[in-house]
Amino acid sequence: MGIGNAVFIADAYAGPPLPDWFLLPATGIFALLSIYFIMNTRGRAARFLMFAFWLRYTLSSLQAFT
Repeated sequence: MGIGNAVFIADAYAGPPLPDWFLLPATGIFALLSIYFIMNTRGRAARFLMFAFWLRYTLSSLQAFT
């Protein structure tokens, strides 16, 4: 099969999620740090970009809940 015919399954390439006892506090700390850096950034576009990256990676790390 060529690359164009390959079927990729996301779960086959991803590792197991972190345990809840570590994931939820780490997400909270990461959120507080992100809010701090977003509030201290001057440009509106830069703030949006930082928020978009934070939201994307947070939702992907919480895939068991979303």
